Amino acid sequence: MLAAVRKFAKSPYAAALLVLLIISFAVFGIRDVFNSGRVSDWVIKAGSRTMSPDEFKRNFDGFKAQADQQNQRPSTVEEIVAQGGDRQVLQELASRESMAEWLRRAGVRPSDKLIAAELRKNTALFDPVTGKFDNTTYLQRLAQNGLTPELYEGLLRDEIATTHFVAGVGGGLKPPRIYNALAAAYALEQRDISYLTVTPQMVGAVPAPTDAELTAFMNENRAQLTRPEFRVLSIVRFSAPAVAARAVVDPAKVQERFNFRKDGLSKPETRSVAVIPVTAQQAAGVADRLRKGEDPAAVAKSIGKDALVLADKPKTALPDRKVADAAFALKNGEVSGLVTGDLGTSVIKVLKVTPGVVPTLESNRAAIEAELKNEAGLEAVDKQTEAYETAHSGGSNLLESAAKAGATTFTVGPISAQGQVLPGGSNTGITPKILETAYALPAGGESDVTEIGEGEYYAVRVERIIPPSLPALAEVKPQLTQAYMQRKMVDRLTQ
Repeated sequence: MLAAVRKFAKSPYAAALLVLLIISFAVFGIRDVFNSGRVSDWVIKAGSRTMSPDEFKRNFDGFKAQADQQNQRPSTVEEIVAQGGDRQVLQELASRESMAEWLRRAGVRPSDKLIAAELRKNTALFDPVTGKFDNTTYLQRLAQNGLTPELYEGLLRDEIATTHFVAGVGGGLKPPRIYNALAAAYALEQRDISYLTVTPQMVGAVPAPTDAELTAFMNENRAQLTRPEFRVLSIVRFSAPAVAARAVVDPAKVQERFNFRKDGLSKPETRSVAVIPVTAQQAAGVADRLRKGEDPAAVAKSIGKDALVLADKPKTALPDRKVADAAFALKNGEVSGLVTGDLGTSVIKVLKVTPGVVPTLESNRAAIEAELKNEAGLEAVDKQTEAYETAHSGGSNLLESAAKAGATTFTVGPISAQGQVLPGGSNTGITPKILETAYALPAGGESDVTEIGEGEYYAVRVERIIPPSLPALAEVKPQLTQAYMQRKMVDRLTQ
């Protein structure tokens, strides 16, 4: 390997490679060759000015805090970046640094004395007792905002330079006097106006149009006057609520349903009780204090115990059977003596009694009858739709299938897809869903049985389609005459 390298070094190819290296040093410089691949420690560079990653992060965090305040919620860094916030901050900082470098080169450089004077304007940096500038307070305030004295005073220097430059440039810009003269002339301008009111009486009445003129006027406005497509529909509708409203309920079935649900309809008596664990020696004193109206929790605490309060519980929900028997034997507000239960000895006070509810047939009759009627309606509709579909699949049309199922049909229309009807037409019983189904069918087409919801079903047949057309003159003659005469009057007034 070493021999091969030595052989290559003596060859003309090595000399050529060396020449290329010398040329590259001359063109690009030796510093760039040695510095290539080194990571820069700045984010923005404008001439002699650079901005470190820490300073950029401080500005970005400030931008994020403003965004959080405006949105009234915390924002993630990912959200800010996705909305281009990082690029916005970078562009603003780059513009600021470029402006500051340009001002430095132009010789606009605030002196240290001017910086010190600006600092003295901030009274928060002075000791309230001595009235002197407090360097410790100054450093603390800067640290709280992530700044150093060098960085803050540099920002202050840039701000002063920019302010002085803008003030100087603005002070040197004076608009010509002619602009002030034009503004004054416009503000004080006055005009004399003469006008004449033209009334319909001055141009004369418009004669009533002939049928030929109205027909021509209708053709001129064909786009506005053309009616949409209309359809005549036959509909069969199966309605469980309608059947339920007519249903008669057998009283025996009402009694049977009530008996079946009686236990579920009843509500047991409930009580709220306070149970205080006591010894035999403590029982009398605790009971006496409870009868005097003292708070059970306070009484229990005074003897080193915790009162157990069971709120609105039926007898079966109390954990101790003997305690339950004693509690439900008392009246509201009464206090027991010593109760020896399965879980220990205690004193009980009844805080509240809610009587139980015993259901009666009369109090539940209306709800049970409505339930039975609804069930009868659903059952009847199931039988009707099944009979209809059997007949329809056997070749019968909508009207024949409805008759075999014992269902009622009705005619709707002429009606448009938006629910408009022609004079003499009807839209009773129509719904947007039925119209949508009907306008998806051809002439003579019939739909399947479709559910509307709440026990409602329908099927629809398209009997006739009326294509878009102009209305007959006789149907719209009064309205058309009024529009025609208004148009002619406007034409006369504007001539």
